[in-house]
Amino acid sequence: MADEHLATAVCDFVLSRLDAGLYVDKAKKQKRKKVVLLGVEEEQHYLGLKMVASFYRERGWRVRYLGPNLPIDHALGQITQWKPDVIGISAALSYRLPMVKKNDGNFYSTKLGS
Repeated sequence: MADEHLATAVCDFVLSRLDAGLYVDKAKKQKRKKVVLLGVEEEQHYLGLKMVASFYRERGWRVRYLGPNLPIDHALGQITQWKPDVIGISAALSYRLPMVKKNDGNFYSTKLGS
């Protein structure tokens, strides 16, 4: 387990350094598409989600990376307020899929109401 944590920390550091080097033209900031990324409640794994955030940033998207283990109410608040074009939900383990499905339904309803 210690080796897995060390590998995660190294990958996290590398991704953070890569993201720090990205430059976005401030004048075009308001015209870019938006994505919100989050991990479902009780999901602690975040590295894949962080990689997806980096992918979108490299392509000029505005990214709100909310991290892992986010309660649904907080996610819905961000989605309602920010009105993203895309919502990314992460779950690393299969037994979290029912929570992904539940969140998806809530997010879909929120997007329809906006």
